[in-house]
Amino acid sequence: MLDQMWVMHLDQMVQLREGIHLRAYGQQDPLVMYQKEGAELFTNFQDRYHFYFAHALLELNPEGLVLG
Repeated sequence: MLDQMWVMHLDQMVQLREGIHLRAYGQQDPLVMYQKEGAELFTNFQDRYHFYFAHALLELNPEGLVLG
């Protein structure tokens, strides 16, 4: 699942890179906007991963688990 989420994140970054040059027409620095939006995409990726990981932990069935 992590691999799929990472591939999706990389696809989003490629889409951002391909369209970022249009920001120059709006009087925005494309590099600054790429860095800002890329950081937001990465934060979103981390949030999705943390949610998935927490959900997976909650679904674990510890019956029969011997500790110690």
